[in-house]
Amino acid sequence: MTLREQQYVCTIAKTGSLTAAAKILRTSQPNLSLFLSNLERSLNVQLFDRIGKQFRLTYAGELYVAKAQAMLNLKDEFDAELANISENAGGRLRMGFQYFRSSRLIPSLLEQLAEEYPRVELSFEEETLSKLEGMLADNSIDLFFCNCPSKRPEFEYHPLYQDSVLFMTSIDHPLTANLPAQNGGSYPWVSLKLFEDEQFFLSRHGGSLRAFIDQVLESTHVAPRRVMTFDKIETIMELVSRGQGVGFCANSYQSFVGLSRPLRLFSAGNRENRIEFCAVNLKGKILPPYAKRTIELVRTLMEGRAINTL
Repeated sequence: MTLREQQYVCTIAKTGSLTAAAKILRTSQPNLSLFLSNLERSLNVQLFDRIGKQFRLTYAGELYVAKAQAMLNLKDEFDAELANISENAGGRLRMGFQYFRSSRLIPSLLEQLAEEYPRVELSFEEETLSKLEGMLADNSIDLFFCNCPSKRPEFEYHPLYQDSVLFMTSIDHPLTANLPAQNGGSYPWVSLKLFEDEQFFLSRHGGSLRAFIDQVLESTHVAPRRVMTFDKIETIMELVSRGQGVGFCANSYQSFVGLSRPLRLFSAGNRENRIEFCAVNLKGKILPPYAKRTIELVRTLMEGRAINTL
C-alpha cells in the first residue's frame, strides 16, 4: 500500500518548505513543485499559500492534511498487522528518547535490534518530553521512552521502571551537617523551606525531570528566590557537588554521572515523589513484534540486567 500523494502533502505542511520536504522525501525540489501544482489543479483548490519561500496551509489544505494524516496512520496500522504475520518481516521503527537516558540505552538497543531484526529500518530521536509528545502526536515517531510526570488520554503508557526525585546538596553543606546519612536504599527527609534563599540549579522547562521538580515545589509551597537553569543534569549535579547551590536529580542518575565530589541526597516534599519511566505509543496503534521486543529490551536495560538474546 502506497500513499505517495498524502505523504508528499503532509511533509510539505510539516516543513513549510519545498526544499526541506524534497530532502526528506528524497526527490528534487522541481519535481515536488510540479507535483503540488498538478495536484492543486486536479483538486481545483489551493492547498498552500506561498508567502516568500514559506508554504502555509490554506483552510482547504488543513482539511486535506487532517484526512491525509488519518490515512497515513491507517497505513501504519496495516503495515504493523502485516508484520505480525511473520516475525521476520521487514518494517520501520522510529523511536524517541529523552536526552539524558539516550546515551545509556541506544547503543545497546541498536546493537541488539540490528542483530534480531536486520530487515527493520531503525531511527532514533533525542528530545525533551514535550518535543517527544509532539512528535508522537503527529506520527513522526512510533513510540518514545521517557519519564512521564503526567499522562495524555490519546497515548498508551507501558510502565518500565520506577525512580524517585531526590533533593541534593554538597557533602559539606552547613544546613545538612547534622542530618542523618542515607541508610541503605532510603534517604532522610529534609524541609525545602530551609533552602528557599539558596541558589537553585534546575533543569529547563519542557523536560520530564523539571515537570517532576515543579510538582515537588508546588506541593511544598516553596518558591526558590534564585534560580539558574541548565539543559544537562550532569552540569547541575557537578555544580551542586562543588557547593555552588542545590538542586534535584532522579535516584538512578547517580550511577550514570561521575562527579568530582560526592553529593548528599534527601527525600523532599509531602509524599514520596515517584518517577515513572514508560514506553509510550498512540492509543489504539498496533505494535509489531519488533516494537514489543524493543519495549522489553529497554525494560531489561533500565533494570540493569544483561540482555538475553532470543
